[in-house]
Amino acid sequence: MSKTTLILIIAALSALGLGCDSKNRGQSQTPATSDQQNGAAQTPSPRHASTPAPAAFDEARTADEPPEQGALLRYTADLKGSGALVASIQTSLGIIRCELEEERAPRTVANFVGLARGQKAWLEPSSQTAVTGKPYFDGTIFHRVIPDFMIQGGDPTGTGFGGPGYEIADEFHPELRHRGEGILSMANRGPNTGGSQFFITQATAPHLDERHSVFGRCSSPDVIKAIARVPSDARNRPISPPVIEAITFVRATK
Repeated sequence: MSKTTLILIIAALSALGLGCDSKNRGQSQTPATSDQQNGAAQTPSPRHASTPAPAAFDEARTADEPPEQGALLRYTADLKGSGALVASIQTSLGIIRCELEEERAPRTVANFVGLARGQKAWLEPSSQTAVTGKPYFDGTIFHRVIPDFMIQGGDPTGTGFGGPGYEIADEFHPELRHRGEGILSMANRGPNTGGSQFFITQATAPHLDERHSVFGRCSSPDVIKAIARVPSDARNRPISPPVIEAITFVRATK
């Protein structure tokens, strides 16, 4: 092989290598989001059809933040069907089934579902360390019960003062009211201070409207009644608190 021929071969190989490298340098390996494309939503091309869905669990760094808009789609992506979103709250006294208002209270429902399934990151109350991948409500108690009014739970400390390490905004809808028994609603300390604590009513309570975010309606009145009537002290704290053992979700059959 002549010296001239060898030089030409080396030059050709070098040019090919530079071409591949420069192409990769100019493009991000992370798919661009819609707001990175001049604000316009992009229609995926067929070659992107097999792109994996977003991670099911939130990153630990988001533990002190409420769920982002649209998080509910990610939290429920693995649920089969397209019917109403139903939560089954397994307690030590029976199962409470609640149909969630995902259309009229999407941010509140996303928060509840994400925490219950361990997909929403949260802060452990005592150490303030981030927790992800661990169902938030499992093993917590109903720490406040008032017969013929409501039962309250969702506090990992069991004191009524605990929460996930962040607060969510109120979410009111004119058709969601504390009317009748079985209304699932957020407890709070005032406007926009909800976190993880929730209550289920036993009776109509109009004074709670526009103060607490309704996000579902529960059946199983006998279980709710049994929880509300456990022996409690003067501050409505159960002597032997009923326990939330697990919360699971399904799509109802249409």
